[in-house]
Amino acid sequence: MANIFKNNFSPTSGSHLMYELKTLLMAAGWILKGNGDGSTNFSNVADNTVTPAGTDYITSTTAASVNRNWWRVRMANTTAEFVFQHNNASVQHQWRIKFSPTGFVGGTPSATQVPSATDEVVLCGGGTDASPSYTQIFSTTDGSYRTNIMCQDAAPYGFWMACFPNGGGSPNGGMMLDPVAQANGADTFQYVVYLSQSNGNAYRMSSGALDFTTENGASSPRAYLSTTLSAANFVSVLPLSTGFFGASTNTMSGFLGTNVFDSKDTLLATPYVRRSALVAPVGHKGFSTFMRLYSGPRLTGDTVSESTTRDRIIIGEVALPWDGSTPLV
Repeated sequence: MANIFKNNFSPTSGSHLMYELKTLLMAAGWILKGNGDGSTNFSNVADNTVTPAGTDYITSTTAASVNRNWWRVRMANTTAEFVFQHNNASVQHQWRIKFSPTGFVGGTPSATQVPSATDEVVLCGGGTDASPSYTQIFSTTDGSYRTNIMCQDAAPYGFWMACFPNGGGSPNGGMMLDPVAQANGADTFQYVVYLSQSNGNAYRMSSGALDFTTENGASSPRAYLSTTLSAANFVSVLPLSTGFFGASTNTMSGFLGTNVFDSKDTLLATPYVRRSALVAPVGHKGFSTFMRLYSGPRLTGDTVSESTTRDRIIIGEVALPWDGSTPLV
């Protein structure tokens, strides 16, 4: 398995960013099952097999910016799918994104309408497929932020995407399908889904209403805590740190200093949990395979070395897999 990257680019728009995500996912083995050009043409295969859509109508950043165009992708070796649709050419930072563990095989898709699934969850946006509404997930200032994307090109086919302002600063966009380790053997979908909808709070957990400290928030990481993969069992799970959930307190990342024995950062895996005081289902999902907490004071765009030189990049308050290059800030 290899990690493939699209690094160090400043997207001209939110639709440009998502076009690059689509391109990289497909290069990593994801299957385009459907898409609509936002005008008159669409292609959709209404099953959860590996059969791809007959035509890809979104083959350029120009095509990706057309009002209400959409695309549906299926993760290799599974039936799990995402559907992405953006608002219009003048509001390309607003999106409606859905997820289904069994595939979007229903509905009445068209050039402007996405398909549906009985077990779907809406990660951002609202309304209906016929009359959708959208949520801001990227900066409103095009070209003002830098983006990095990583996809795994073999099982377990996870991916992450992160944005931060040109020149550095708090991450202002992020999405991740994080494969978990040490999950229960009965768990049939060993992943956590994360989509930030809080500009400036992505991949952060130190204090306040941040993505990784807000329980049941719009930007909380979510996962199935059941063998029944229903929307009711798709609940928020937070990466456990040394802080308290919802409390204004420091976490491990950046506050422990370097290791006293070798003067290097300590990198620790973090489990995803849902505490017992919340509405069921609750419990432990598994350990993140993408995120590490880091001990020394670091800034977004820094790199640290875990197994090889510069194999992790600091994004907010976590260290994510990196390709060994020196990132642009």
